[in-house]
Amino acid sequence: MAAKFHWNNWNANLSQASENLLYTIGYSVLIFVALFQRFSLAMINREANDNHYEVMELLSQGLRSLTMKDCHECFHPKLYYIACVIVFRLLGIDGRDSQIVVAQLVNCFAGAATLGILWRFLQQQSEGRLAPFFAFAWLALNPRFLSLNGQASNDSFSVLFSTLAIVATCRLLKHGQTREYFLSQIGISLAILSKGTSWPAAIAVLCVLFSRALFQPMSRLRFGVLAVVSAFVCVASIGCGDYDFESYDKYANLGKESPLHFFKQTVVGRPGVTSVVDAYMTFHFVSLLQKPFNAPGIKDFPVHRTSVWTQLYGRLHCAQFHCGPKSWETNSTWVANVNRAIFLFGLLWMVLFLIGLCSHLTHFIRGISRQGLPYLARGEEYWPLLVALAYIAFIIKFTSSYRDFAAMNPIYMLPGIVGFTAVLQRGLCCLVRFRTGNPFVGNAIFFGFVVLLILYAINIEQLVDHLT
Repeated sequence: MAAKFHWNNWNANLSQASENLLYTIGYSVLIFVALFQRFSLAMINREANDNHYEVMELLSQGLRSLTMKDCHECFHPKLYYIACVIVFRLLGIDGRDSQIVVAQLVNCFAGAATLGILWRFLQQQSEGRLAPFFAFAWLALNPRFLSLNGQASNDSFSVLFSTLAIVATCRLLKHGQTREYFLSQIGISLAILSKGTSWPAAIAVLCVLFSRALFQPMSRLRFGVLAVVSAFVCVASIGCGDYDFESYDKYANLGKESPLHFFKQTVVGRPGVTSVVDAYMTFHFVSLLQKPFNAPGIKDFPVHRTSVWTQLYGRLHCAQFHCGPKSWETNSTWVANVNRAIFLFGLLWMVLFLIGLCSHLTHFIRGISRQGLPYLARGEEYWPLLVALAYIAFIIKFTSSYRDFAAMNPIYMLPGIVGFTAVLQRGLCCLVRFRTGNPFVGNAIFFGFVVLLILYAINIEQLVDHLT
């Protein structure tokens, strides 16, 4: 009997060791591919969605208090550009191409740091190992996030510091450590100094801090002070950010002279949001398969270009779906077919994300119904839902104001990627439980998700080959 017990323990230890080895190999391969593709793209790419390098040039020449009168992207806050100029000077980097490559490598390191923060966060959100692995794999290989790290733009800084602020705030709510509060304030301050797309993250941080102060009496004084200080940090960061609000108001309100109707179509700029129904109540999947690229013109564009959710879906999953940067554009049949395959297998991602979203919503509604408003003090439980919904609301507001199809871009939502990835992980956890009773179907879905990740890697390799 003792020998049998010893044998069973040995088998269990061997199985655990094999599982640990498998996950170690899996994460190693995943991280290698993710970093290799980021640095490969950064070394050969010379364009971004917008010309952010021009801001660095002007700062290098000694100009300050830049506005949109100086250059198109000068309305942004300047943290990323200043950081790049400092690196140029420290390393003695001259020449446009060399400086662009260095600026893109800076973003590669920012992307790697973001992955590190999110890897640790996802590990702490689930008791199992399968769901965090696949959630992290989706994040690490996602073509939109990956390709963003290979461009000289301020988006990667916004994503990194917003992620730091969101994760640190979540830990603060869970463990109450003052160190996490300071990290969250550093993160949100640097995020606001990087780009305006970090504002929804800042608002979410303020909401959960004030909610803890209002609805948890024992923590009212402490979190009330922390919330007020956080609000001051946000306002001070905006004041120091060198935002060009006057130009930004003009830039971000392209449709203010043309009312947005529920059914009636009105066109502003290059057709994007033409009506509420067309923009927010459609998903033109068949159109994606028929025309797996965007068309930038005013006429003869695919119908999916007027649907916000379809555009977000296409741009999120494929690096060369959007018509830009100019050097990235292609009419390759091979790229088009890979895009189509990604759109098909991407439906698995969408279903799992929606399952996770519904699960979070159900949990939140149940908490409110059982505990009432005091449940809002437990922000750590609905934090991913709050972040995801904040950025969904943000993209609806932004696209309804700036109605050109260029606004339908997931890069504006990526500072909230920690919320979206955590929601996806919740959906993956549901799949893990479903797989216990339905192993064939569950394994088939996981296999489909693996295919999607492989297609992601192929998509980036196609971009690298195209630029080479």
